[in-house]
Amino acid sequence: MIQKKTKNGFTLIEILVAVGIFAILATIASVIFFMVIRGRAKALATKELREAGSNAILSIEDYLRRFAKSPQDCGSQLVITGLDEQLTTFKCDSGKIASNSAILTPATVRCSNFQWSCEPSGFGFSRVTISFDLEIGTEASSELKSALGIQKQSFSTQIFLRGQKL
Repeated sequence: MIQKKTKNGFTLIEILVAVGIFAILATIASVIFFMVIRGRAKALATKELREAGSNAILSIEDYLRRFAKSPQDCGSQLVITGLDEQLTTFKCDSGKIASNSAILTPATVRCSNFQWSCEPSGFGFSRVTISFDLEIGTEASSELKSALGIQKQSFSTQIFLRGQKL
């Protein structure tokens, strides 16, 4: 009687093909994984910049509307006389947007192209235009810096001060 040989394993070619397919799939999965990580870092940086810029604008706008008597200097800094006759200065100092008493931007962002302009309006309203750029600074987390390079956003607003002439 002739005995038939049974196959009890894989051939070398089958193993090499399986390892090759696994290596290709692992490479594709790692590329997708790193793209997701980089996209997340960019989204976080964009969110951080947007929040920092919006908070700075809202703080300045709130001060101008609630406590300001009149703007006095609209150059590289904005000097405002408050209702209590005290002067408050808003400026971009050492990469941070700050007033006399507070820093309005977090340590992870830096400001640039900081500009103010004050214009009288024909109806007795004063208009203050604020614009600046924020970018991720050197103090940002290593995850953000490695994923982004430079991330920058521009902010601009106009604030109308009712009943106040410049």
